[in-house]
Amino acid sequence: MPLTIYTGGAKGVDTHVERLSPVWSFVCGHHPTPRAKSLAPLTQPDLDAAMPFVTRAAFQLGRHLSHPITLQYLQRNYHVIKPASLVLALGYFDELRKHVLGGTGWSVAMAQLLLKPLYVFDLDMEQWHWWNPTLQQYQPCDGMTYDQISLPTLQDNTAILGTREEDKAVYPTLDALFQRS
Repeated sequence: MPLTIYTGGAKGVDTHVERLSPVWSFVCGHHPTPRAKSLAPLTQPDLDAAMPFVTRAAFQLGRHLSHPITLQYLQRNYHVIKPASLVLALGYFDELRKHVLGGTGWSVAMAQLLLKPLYVFDLDMEQWHWWNPTLQQYQPCDGMTYDQISLPTLQDNTAILGTREEDKAVYPTLDALFQRS
C-alpha cells in the first residue's frame, strides 16, 4: 500500500523525496510548478489559517516575520505539517541544540506546537534525534532501545521537510529511510 507523504515542493530534501515516492506538495500561488504527483494549491483563507502557528513559532524561535514571500512559505509549511501523523526533518541545530536553524526550524517549531511526533536528522552529527515533548528537548536515537524510541520509519501521512542545501548526508539518509520502511 503506498504511503501518503507531504512536502513543500522546494529544492533539496523535498525534491529528493519526490524522486523516491509520490507525494502531496502544498504550493502558494507564486511557487514554481513542483515535481510532485499531487498538488494542493493554497488559497488566501488557507494561508490565513496558518498565521497563529507561524506567529507562535516566531515567538518560540525569537525570530521576526519579514518578507511577504517568506511568510507564504512558512504558511505553506504549516499545511505540510498539519495533516501529518509524523514529522521528519533534516537540518542543522543551533549551538545549544535547542532549535533547528533556518526555514526548517520554523517548520519544526510548528510541529512541536501541533504536538506532532517529531524526528530531526542533525546533518552535522549525521544522527537522528527524537523530540521529547515531556522534557522539551531533543534526544539522540542512537543507542536507545525499542522500549524507548528507535530510528524513524515512514508511516502513512508523514511530512518530510528539510534543508535546501545539497548536504552529503541528505540523500543517503533519505534513501535509507525509504528502504527501511
